[in-house]
Amino acid sequence: MRIFLLDDFKVDSLRRYLTFPHRLMKGMVRCGHDVFPFSYPDIPRHQMPWRSRMGGAEAVHAATDRMMAEQIRNYRPELIVYRACRAYHEPTIQTLREAAPGCTLVCWYIDLTSHVSPSILSLARHADWFISTAGGANLTRYHQAGVRRCAYMPYPGDPDLEKPYPVEDSWKSQVLFTGTSQHGKLQEQERLRSEVIERLRQKNIITTWGGKGQKKIYGMDYLYAISGCKIALSINVYNEVRFYHSNRLINSLGCGAFVLAKRVPDSEILFQDGVHLRYFDTVEQCLELAEYYLTHDRERQKIAWQGMERTHEQFNCRKIAADMFDLITTGCYHQPWAEIVV
Repeated sequence: MRIFLLDDFKVDSLRRYLTFPHRLMKGMVRCGHDVFPFSYPDIPRHQMPWRSRMGGAEAVHAATDRMMAEQIRNYRPELIVYRACRAYHEPTIQTLREAAPGCTLVCWYIDLTSHVSPSILSLARHADWFISTAGGANLTRYHQAGVRRCAYMPYPGDPDLEKPYPVEDSWKSQVLFTGTSQHGKLQEQERLRSEVIERLRQKNIITTWGGKGQKKIYGMDYLYAISGCKIALSINVYNEVRFYHSNRLINSLGCGAFVLAKRVPDSEILFQDGVHLRYFDTVEQCLELAEYYLTHDRERQKIAWQGMERTHEQFNCRKIAADMFDLITTGCYHQPWAEIVV
């Protein structure tokens, strides 16, 4: 199958080989398909003369859309996959439809909002399938807002990169959290995350990267930091949405870290508590588990290994891509976590 993949591949970014489109493309190729990657925001930067960018954002989008349509008409894809993101707007997706009439369109959304986002909806409602890494009410809301078919799928892992690495002492830590402890606009929802981090900081057992005023780490440095920790924290902004965990969970488990994760509805369908990781519900419970497993190496290492094996076997990019193909060809896919709203 010929697949046109529209996304922001972050060609100029230090994160590019760990991003979602790269791992999804890898999974689709390993399923035996040909993939044409089109990195939308990189086209103006690298392929358009400077003068053609002087007309402002709308002119740049229009020119990029024309170039994209030309590539599609030449490639004649049988499937188009795109991610709902800020790199492009609704007219771009309409151009996809016009350039490839009759072609199946699949829209992925790998983040989470507390409500139906108008910008996400404008991109998703043109797709034949909307796939989200959050289930439950999140799917229902978008379906009720006009998206035809919605499905949950987990964030894909990449065992080629996400694996344990031997690291220098500078990367070693007891408890690790990567990302901001508080975004500001969602203070109430993020209170648990910020409180956990602050309490662990008071005990002098946590290392954080990417917080306010802190250095952010990318690429292999990010994987080294996970490999060097004894415990990795996984706490979402929203923890009330079925199945939803940020990519932090898959990244950490894939690198062989022992994970303490905030429980979300139906978490155990994905990973079992005490077998693949440990869940907590309160700040105090998180602190107790952290202190216990920091002093019980054998138990911690056994759970971490089992979590890594499950992540590599069940959530690798090839398997997620194969499930996506089953979904769009048969209307379902066969996993315990399969959730479809049509």
